[in-house]
Amino acid sequence: MEEGEDPFTGFDVEELVDAMIAVTWWRSLHARPLSRVGANLRYHVAAEDAAVSARIDVTQRLKRRPTVFDKLEREPTMQLTQMWDIGGVRARLPSLRHLQAVSRRLRKTWTIVRTKDYIKEPRSSVTARSITSSGETAA
Repeated sequence: MEEGEDPFTGFDVEELVDAMIAVTWWRSLHARPLSRVGANLRYHVAAEDAAVSARIDVTQRLKRRPTVFDKLEREPTMQLTQMWDIGGVRARLPSLRHLQAVSRRLRKTWTIVRTKDYIKEPRSSVTARSITSSGETAA
């Protein structure tokens, strides 16, 4: 794009506005469940005495709107409602022993959809275990 050129040339502005509203709405639907999952993970980390530097280190994030659009553009067959990584919660734990203890607790109380163990099967600079949950607790 050249300087001074309209970045929306060739796009239907109404469709763009509708898309932004839809993505904002979809993200907002996930904010409260994500917060509950984060609070529940903090509980399990605390129960295993897994603080890092005297702090429970659990963070959460919703995928930003531009990142959602980038992903939908990269994967044109994907529907917004199929985007499973719209949000995430992460815990930093002091040791492998703590990781295993918290993982055991989660398997007992959460509905686990998928687990990727980057410790057993390293990927680039990732040294972690990724546990994908439906956000529901097991009955």
